[in-house]
This record gives sequence, structure tokens and C-alpha cells, in this order.
Amino acid sequence: MSCQLVLYGLPALGIYALVSHCLRKKPHLLHKPHRFPVRCLHVSHRGGAGEQIENTLDAFKNAESQRTNLLELDCRITKDGIVVVSHDENLKRQTGHNIDISLTYYKDLPHYLSSLEVTFSPGSLSHGTDHRIPRLEEVFEQFPEVPINIEIKDDNDDLINKVAHLVQKYHRSHISIWASFDNRILKKCRKANKDMPYIFSKNRA
Repeated sequence: MSCQLVLYGLPALGIYALVSHCLRKKPHLLHKPHRFPVRCLHVSHRGGAGEQIENTLDAFKNAESQRTNLLELDCRITKDGIVVVSHDENLKRQTGHNIDISLTYYKDLPHYLSSLEVTFSPGSLSHGTDHRIPRLEEVFEQFPEVPINIEIKDDNDDLINKVAHLVQKYHRSHISIWASFDNRILKKCRKANKDMPYIFSKNRA
């Protein structure tokens, strides 16, 4: 009996150890990675901030008309818990009013200036007729099929959970991407909606 255990048991144990080692080194052999459904060759940063006022519905419409593959936008949350699309927390640069979004009710948010400097292209100005700060839900309603990269700026659980809820409400987990340069925030985002792909900084990688 002991000879049979040695004869059959040792090879089986060796095969098990070999397979386990291979799968640990190459987990993709067993678990295929999720692929984002769109090849992103054209990304509209802040909706295409160089062509329209950044992060406005008109900017997103213009980007869609240019056949963009991906909208990139930034989210903040107002004092009354509305998720809005804005790069800055303080609105001095965008509106001329020195107020913070998180301390302001949605109905009291000021409009953008008629022309806005493109921060990543110093000296360049963007113009447009849409000067309103939109709600994230409006973006989802108007662009249901457009992939969106959602950057979370603040370590705010309410913001993260409300964004996750809106993504699920509009059935767009497969075409919405979590983004944050803060690893702590990104971990919370992934916990809030694990079905969404995510982008991380090279420091995390």
C-alpha cells in the first residue's frame, strides 16, 4: 500500500506543484482579463477643453460629433449632495467667484466665464455659449452609449458612492472608467463598483 502511495502520490503531487507554480506566474491562463469594449484612439480631455468651455454639455456634444472614443471628465459634489462635473473644487478660475463647490448648493453655483484659459495650453482660450456646470446624471442621460473616464478628485465617500450608484442606474459599468491619482481614493472607487475598469498612475503601477 505504501509503495502504491509513493508510486502514484509523488507524481501527482509534483504535477500539482508544477501547475500551481505556472498559474501563479501566469494567472491570465486561468483568468482572462476584462477588455475595455472600445479602442481609445481619440480621448476628449474635459470634453475637449480646447474647443469648447471645459466640462460642459456643449463640450461633450462637440466631442461626440468629432467621433471621440472616450470622454474624460472630473466630478465634485455640492453641499446638497449633487454630483457635478467640474475640474476645480474652487470656482475662482472658472467663474470668477471665490467659492467652493462642496460648500455651495447646486442651484447657487455660478456660471462659467464667457472665455476660459485652457490650463494645459497656456495662452489659449476656449469659448462657447454653454456656461453651466452640469450634473453627472445629465451627462449619462444625454450620452448613454459614449464611454466616459470619470476622475474622482476628492476623498469623499458620499461622492464615490453616488457616482457608483449613477453608473449602475444607467447600466454603464462596462463603458465607465474609474480614475484617480490617489491610490486611497481608487481603492474606495473599486470597492464601490468592482465591475468598472479603472486607470491608475505610474507610481501605483
